[in-house]
Amino acid sequence: MPTSVLRSPARGFTLIELVVVLVILALLTHLAVREMGKVQASHRRRQADRQLEEVRAAVWAREPGGAASGFLMDLGRLPRAVPATNEAGRVVQTLAELWQRPAGVAPFALRTAAATNLVVPASVQTALADETVVVPCGWRGPYLRLPFGRTRLLDAWGNPFETRDDAGFVRLFTSAGEPAAQEGDAIGRVRHLGADARPDDRITPSSEAARDGVVDFLPPGGRINPLAVTAQFVNGAGPVGIDGTVRCRWYMPCGGAITGDVATVTLTEGSFATFSFNGLPPGACTLVVDVGGRKRAQETVEVPPGGRTVQMKVWVP
Repeated sequence: MPTSVLRSPARGFTLIELVVVLVILALLTHLAVREMGKVQASHRRRQADRQLEEVRAAVWAREPGGAASGFLMDLGRLPRAVPATNEAGRVVQTLAELWQRPAGVAPFALRTAAATNLVVPASVQTALADETVVVPCGWRGPYLRLPFGRTRLLDAWGNPFETRDDAGFVRLFTSAGEPAAQEGDAIGRVRHLGADARPDDRITPSSEAARDGVVDFLPPGGRINPLAVTAQFVNGAGPVGIDGTVRCRWYMPCGGAITGDVATVTLTEGSFATFSFNGLPPGACTLVVDVGGRKRAQETVEVPPGGRTVQMKVWVP
């Protein structure tokens, strides 16, 4: 008689086991989504900070061991607020001068200090007119390039960049998209509002990604103040060993033109001559010195934004 083999019926998952598995999967999914959200927030934060650095470099940049460059050096001023219509039909103020040549501003070129290129008072125009002096000036942008199809600069979360509206600065537009700046206002600070799109001075950021990112083109609380250049004229043996009149002229970019001023001082044997110029804009200053009616020296000094005094010595052979 054949022996029968007894087999146990197949056993499935119980309801409790299924529930436990689903809970574990839900928990793992939640943790994965949360961590992915942190990674994305961190990535967007880094992207927004990189955008701010690009804005900084577009306005005022200095390479290690190199000369300064950017909008400020080329035009002798900070970018100004430019009106534009946003997606909601509101007029907002933008940083458009960084990617669109401003109306009435000539393109970048090496321009001579001829009378037709000077923007100075009539009283000093004749003294400053000198076609042997060349000043690089004008708009050589775009200093920033927007993504294709964009007309405004947006941060990594799709929100507009802002400037603050205190300490003498202005906000380009409010968080609600309403205009808060006036057309032509100089822009001294730019910030992104972080992941929460709320200014830190109104709400405490809940995370690092929500914290505002800020770039200042001037010292904290500073403005573009009148500057002074003090020049000391020396030769290899000490003070300039001649008598006579020393004339000092400075030239700087002014939009697509050139501005400047002139001063004179009487030099006696064994003395030092010192000039002080007030009201210099930031940018590259070309200083030309005439001693005894002859041009004897020409130097260039960078006038930083927010500075008050620039010291320099002019070598007179």
